[in-house]
Amino acid sequence: MGISTRLLINGRAYGTSYPGVSFTRPIEIQLLGDGRENKGGSLAGGGGISPNYYSLSTSESYDFRINLKGTITPIDGTCSVPSQTVKLPKTLIQRLERIGSTAGTQSFQIQINNCPKGYNRIGYTLDPVGGVIANSPGVLPLAGGSTASGIKIRVENAQGAPATMGSSITVDGYSKAAGGSFVIPMQASYIRTDTVAKPGTVNGAMTVFMDYR
Repeated sequence: MGISTRLLINGRAYGTSYPGVSFTRPIEIQLLGDGRENKGGSLAGGGGISPNYYSLSTSESYDFRINLKGTITPIDGTCSVPSQTVKLPKTLIQRLERIGSTAGTQSFQIQINNCPKGYNRIGYTLDPVGGVIANSPGVLPLAGGSTASGIKIRVENAQGAPATMGSSITVDGYSKAAGGSFVIPMQASYIRTDTVAKPGTVNGAMTVFMDYR
């Protein structure tokens, strides 16, 4: 039916039921699209029997099996998130007088369009280009073309709190029965990040990843 399984032990995928490694984390089974047409259907075997997908052995040679049972329902399509450029207004470096000071706030919206019906949950993750900066919530690394130093861009929610980076956030308002399009109000500001700062251009970027359950 276009679905294959994958066994993960300690976060690593194995193609055998007997990999010979110790468990340090809960084992996982993933369902993956394998390129064939996904027609949906049951994971169970004939007569309602749950088939044995994996067999694992302990060091004492005790075997245990992993059975799967459930129903796959195909969902046609995913949401779309258009690219956009947010331009902050020019500001004076004197307004960023100390580390943590912000200025030049600009509101914008993340648009999540045409989400199909059928998902139990839709989430989004904000991923800074260049990686998350430790102990600097919501702050984007300087991107190419930046000439300023000691100043970066901080992404915030509509209330001005630093945006959560690197973790999936539920799209509020999504309904499994209705689908739809959604907007997430955000804002961005310049932020002083170092004792010594030099004026110039400040660029940052982030990617919006969607996840579906």
